[in-house]
Amino acid sequence: MDYDPMELARQLTLIEFELFRQVKPTEFLDQAWLGKDKATTAPGINALTTWSNRISKWYVDSSLCFICIH
Repeated sequence: MDYDPMELARQLTLIEFELFRQVKPTEFLDQAWLGKDKATTAPGINALTTWSNRISKWYVDSSLCFICIH
């Protein structure tokens, strides 16, 4: 990868901060993020969780690719 690690970290932080800002305190009540209608009762937590899962998968995939190449 030809990315500057600091710039990559900065950009990821900006994206995650924006998602975090969208989480409303009421989304934490009664574990709203676990319910059937979590997309409407906890959209911020849902978006942040989806982002986190995608980044984790990307990291694992890119790490495995790096290991396979070397």
